[in-house]
Amino acid sequence: MVLLPRHSDRVEERRWHSACCALVGAAALVLIPHAGLNLALAVLALSVAPIALFAAMPIVLAIPMTALSPRAPPGGIALINCIGLTGGFVSPFMLGWVKTATGNLNNGGLCAR
Repeated sequence: MVLLPRHSDRVEERRWHSACCALVGAAALVLIPHAGLNLALAVLALSVAPIALFAAMPIVLAIPMTALSPRAPPGGIALINCIGLTGGFVSPFMLGWVKTATGNLNNGGLCAR
């Protein structure tokens, strides 16, 4: 989590570093349900996912510093945070809607019917 942002600063390339971290984290999250009873694979996926996703955060927050004019980066960082926090606001409402529409939360209720 420290080495990847340092490397992205050294080579002055942040987009591919953040995209690769996010893709590795997403792949690890997708792998978790498919691990089944393989405990080693599940632990590996549960370890890799947060490391990759948390390594992408400082890289993503550094992009506005280089891509925007000198006075605009605080607004860019605020926009990134607002978009991220919107998910924390909207997701409980979506879960409530799914629960109301289907009667349960098992696979969104699609398999329970």
